Amino acid sequence: MTLFSADTGEVTPPQATAEQLGEGPARYLRAALGIVRMDTEVMAVMAQDASAIWYGAGLMVAVTVLSLLVQAVIRQVSINVVAVVVAALVSLAISAISTAAIHGAAKVIFGAKGKYVGLLRVLWLGSVVNVLMIVPLVGSIVAGLWSLLIMMVTFQEIDGIDRIQALGLSLGLSAGVYFLGIILSEALRTSPAGF
Repeated sequence: MTLFSADTGEVTPPQATAEQLGEGPARYLRAALGIVRMDTEVMAVMAQDASAIWYGAGLMVAVTVLSLLVQAVIRQVSINVVAVVVAALVSLAISAISTAAIHGAAKVIFGAKGKYVGLLRVLWLGSVVNVLMIVPLVGSIVAGLWSLLIMMVTFQEIDGIDRIQALGLSLGLSAGVYFLGIILSEALRTSPAGF
């Protein structure tokens, strides 16, 4: 169900869903779980919610830190907490930059009408799915595939583009983030500060 209006160029969030999410910080956790369930009405509400950007950014950083710490413990390597926090913040910046690039491409190539900040709000809240990365082996695969689906549905719903176009953009975004992640991991691994 697409909630994007070609007439206004806006995503129109249903009032009932906004009320069901409630108020306060728990609202954004409920929204994040709704986004993980691919609830397009929740996506529409969060795309318009000005506070969602801050809660989404915090959630993404927290999940990244947790994932990196658990992976370090599993691998039995020393933990440099400063490097982990810096890695999480760099991850947030990479996400913002890559989303901007893909959104710009969607506007030029497909005539996307959504707003960049609306995409970030939804994608960052949806990044809660990356908590699955703490599960050895399969967790990263499941989190990666699920994140790809969240990106696809988000681009389709928020940017108002076709599903196949959204899939192409999501694959591009995933590939970019993946390769930047490899570069970041290698830089952290070889840095004097260590990981």
